[in-house]
Amino acid sequence: MMVNPLFKPYQGGIERHLYEVTSRLARKHEVHVITALLKGTAKEENIGGIKVHRCKSIVLTRLPKPLPPPYITSAHVKDLVLKFLTEVDIVHLHTRFFPEFSIPPLWYSKRIGKPVLLTLHNAKPKGISLGIDLGAHIYDVIIGNFILRNVDTLIAVSRYSAAVTVPKGFKGNVEIVPNGVDTTEFNPQVNGENIRSKYNNDYLLLYVGRLVKQKGLDYLIKAMNNIEDDAGLMVVGRGPELSHLKELVWKLDLEKRIFFEGFVKDALLPAYYAAADVFVLPSLWEPFGMVLLEAMATGRAIAASRVGGIPEILGGEAGLLFNPRDSYSITRTLNILLSDESLRKNLGNNGRERALKYYSWEKVVEKLENVYNKVLST
Repeated sequence: MMVNPLFKPYQGGIERHLYEVTSRLARKHEVHVITALLKGTAKEENIGGIKVHRCKSIVLTRLPKPLPPPYITSAHVKDLVLKFLTEVDIVHLHTRFFPEFSIPPLWYSKRIGKPVLLTLHNAKPKGISLGIDLGAHIYDVIIGNFILRNVDTLIAVSRYSAAVTVPKGFKGNVEIVPNGVDTTEFNPQVNGENIRSKYNNDYLLLYVGRLVKQKGLDYLIKAMNNIEDDAGLMVVGRGPELSHLKELVWKLDLEKRIFFEGFVKDALLPAYYAAADVFVLPSLWEPFGMVLLEAMATGRAIAASRVGGIPEILGGEAGLLFNPRDSYSITRTLNILLSDESLRKNLGNNGRERALKYYSWEKVVEKLENVYNKVLST
């Protein structure tokens, strides 16, 4: 049984992970997903063998800063948990930040001896802003750490996430199971010419992700002012910082070099990676970064911040690192990459090999099944 407030068709990193994993697990196992009933979704649904059960919920889309929407609460999670709890061997939670979707399944599972696992998709924030860092710390002290300490096994998506988030006094097992990527959908043979032909720049850089402060886009935009070559930057994604970022681009007179693409459908994303010479991730904090895997699988060189789980993912062979909050460091790194085609090619090839070896969804599910078997054998 998987429990998370959001699931397909909602699009987000955790939801993508959950769908990719459950769709593969469902080929060999009975998989139940308990999630919120959103507008346009059905209470009961079978998605490729995944038995999806949705409960009536309250969805809040307008939240005070710095909280990211949506926030979902429901008094009916326990009803679905109790309905299907005796049919499953394992209960796997995917959030600590939505207590209604973690505490009831944790409580009722423990009462009848069902093992409970929780995946730490989000590490403890550090270095984003005083408000976010302090708010997350207070939440964990009051609620989050109670949830984490009472599960049987914690799964982290990176060693970094485990190191900074697993609470002191946790007596269960800690396992590392990373996020994954579809290495068939994202591959070096994808044709990006239709995207690239829209621009006249000699080189194209790409950013994919939410437009929020923690992604450090201010520093990347300022860095573009000093790139030696004629490079354009495609910014794919949407978020609350869009107006601010557009104003910054206007102030720096970079309208001919920075292009806001907005939301791009999943089916079109591989072509954007294929069109780029370098993928850039200037995050201030990043527990993992699934977009890095997409760039690696497509064979693209990467320039990224030296923060969080990023160095662990790149492994010192798939990209170059720069200092966070440092436009000069970003500029210097991008100038090195844009001036050396051989280096870009080698980094891209290394990234593709690394994606195939460690991060295909098949490899991820294999690791997860090993964790499940370990839990059930103890």
